[in-house]
Amino acid sequence: MLVARKDKPKKCDRSCVIYGITCNNCESQYVGETERPLRKRLTEHKRPSSPVGAHLTSEGHECNTDNAKVLDSDSRWLQMGIKEAYYIAALDPDLNQDKGRHVLSGIYTPIIKSCDRGLPRGSHD
Repeated sequence: MLVARKDKPKKCDRSCVIYGITCNNCESQYVGETERPLRKRLTEHKRPSSPVGAHLTSEGHECNTDNAKVLDSDSRWLQMGIKEAYYIAALDPDLNQDKGRHVLSGIYTPIIKSCDRGLPRGSHD
């Protein structure tokens, strides 16, 4: 009758997630996906060669990657890529250089834009 409780993994230790990053100084956003622990992927965004790192360097802005938001998760590679494309289409993040691994058909745009999911502008939680 008693169940051993498991602690939920910390957000930064989760894998197979779609995540959003918002710049601390402006409304610029980035949406990505990773199969690796989120902490490792967020560290890579601090490099000047990444779109987020380039923005921070060129604008003199800061981004607390601890405030990255997990938007969704999926352990299946194909579905994770489709979810990333969905969030990119829904949020239209200005720091993304492409539409992700998958490009969704334009027929889905009105439906995607009508959904209230994702990383609201100015959200840092």
